[in-house]
Amino acid sequence: MTGLFKRLWREEVGQDLVEYMLLAAFIGLASYGGFIAIQNTIHSSYIGWDSSQQGVYAPPDPCCGS
Repeated sequence: MTGLFKRLWREEVGQDLVEYMLLAAFIGLASYGGFIAIQNTIHSSYIGWDSSQQGVYAPPDPCCGS
């Protein structure tokens, strides 16, 4: 059993695959955390824009003409 652990410790086959997997996982988690952090800011800016656009255009009354 100790021979197996020694062999696994010395071998480097697949090491680059594991490193790329860990790098991809780190980038994914950092991106997710970043999006969660700016979520409220984006939501507030869209709500503010929508509120400011509510009274920009008022269509004419169709019953009486213009």
